[in-house]
Amino acid sequence: MAASFLAHLPVLSCMNAKGPANRIRPARVPGRDRSPMSYRKRLERDLDGWIERGLVPQQSREPILSSVPERRAPWSVSGAAALLGAILVSLAVLSFVAANWAGMERATRFGIILFALWVSFGTAAFASWRGKSAGVVHAAALIGAVLFGAAIMLTAQTFNISAFRNTGLLIWAVGALATALVIPSRPALILATLIGAGWLGAELANALAPDLVWGYLPLWLVMAGCASALRSRIAAHILSLSLFVWLAFMLERTGNVTGLTQIQSVSLFVLIAALIAVTGLFARERNRFGAGILGLWALALGLAGGWALQFPLESLGARDAMPTASLPGLAAAGIVTLAVFAVLALRVRTRAMALPVALLGALAAGLVLALPALAHALDPSAVFVLRLVVGALIFALAAALIASGAREGRRVAGTLGILLFIAQCLYVYATLFGSLLSTAVFFLAGGVLLFAVSLVAARVQLRLNRTKGESR
Repeated sequence: MAASFLAHLPVLSCMNAKGPANRIRPARVPGRDRSPMSYRKRLERDLDGWIERGLVPQQSREPILSSVPERRAPWSVSGAAALLGAILVSLAVLSFVAANWAGMERATRFGIILFALWVSFGTAAFASWRGKSAGVVHAAALIGAVLFGAAIMLTAQTFNISAFRNTGLLIWAVGALATALVIPSRPALILATLIGAGWLGAELANALAPDLVWGYLPLWLVMAGCASALRSRIAAHILSLSLFVWLAFMLERTGNVTGLTQIQSVSLFVLIAALIAVTGLFARERNRFGAGILGLWALALGLAGGWALQFPLESLGARDAMPTASLPGLAAAGIVTLAVFAVLALRVRTRAMALPVALLGALAAGLVLALPALAHALDPSAVFVLRLVVGALIFALAAALIASGAREGRRVAGTLGILLFIAQCLYVYATLFGSLLSTAVFFLAGGVLLFAVSLVAARVQLRLNRTKGESR
């Protein structure tokens, strides 16, 4: 991170010195607080230490700090209070109308809702135009978006309008999305994404809705574009999770129609999640907002799907019939996944890692692709061996993720690796072996192996550190 400001330093000549004492390093402050801090605060402390050691002149301190913009807090107390107040006011209006519903005329009911709706929108627009506090703008926009949905529901009830399935929720989501764009308002956008996810859930649970809910995909794409435009990370998380909920239900219902088995459907989910993960993480390197969030969700849920592949293997019978009509679809998905892995791996910034990434990606995708065919082709006695191989690969993948998480900026990968390792241990303990003695032997062997790997890794790291120190 220090590279972004080193160009401003007039003492770059000291970086060329070979002695380790002359290299610029973060200052060690006695009793330093280890809690997370902003980049600017950390830079101020490091600069003070460098100035004391004579590595940076005093007059360079302010120009360096002025080149780093101040980070704004994610929210303020006043803004949070305004948003919470907006929620309470919305509930108050709805409760008042509901309490006096029976005694009001139709026109009065409709007029109250419309009046409150336009007052909220007008307040948000006026506050935004006058440059008032962002909390006031977001609060008014949020009230307006909530009242828009209430107006839809109450209007339908007042005039006996029978909505087609869950169209009211869809219109509400579109209205809240329009509010978020016009004002603009991130809280209104978050509300729109939640309502859109609610509409998806209502459609999936509705027996009258079509089996394949394709209508959510264009809505998701529009909301994703709005989340990118407004830079809303919360909306990006909601959209990422809802996309994979939609994908899981779509694959399940497609399997019911086309005859895909459970293991084939889960394999397809893992393949698509891997494709989205690699594409999203690659797009993050191109500074595409939300791509990293989508990629990490895809990675996490793809790992969960790969772990869940073990359960269909348990109930697999002897040479169960495998529907041949689904094989072309699986083959096409595998070929596309392998091609995308290879293309993205070749474009990795670190060229030295391109070949290993391509090989590992091709191996993983090929294994997931071939797993359904292998499971159905093997004898029942060989299926247990296949389960052992899959379990060992999951343990190896978890260890690789944990090792990757030890590197700077990859904490999420390490966390996912730990969770996958724990989940796999619980699965092995519960189902894989028939007796506690066999399970104990398995865990003992695995623990000894991990201790050995830890010792070897520590020795290798120590040698590397010594080699680096001697080269300096």
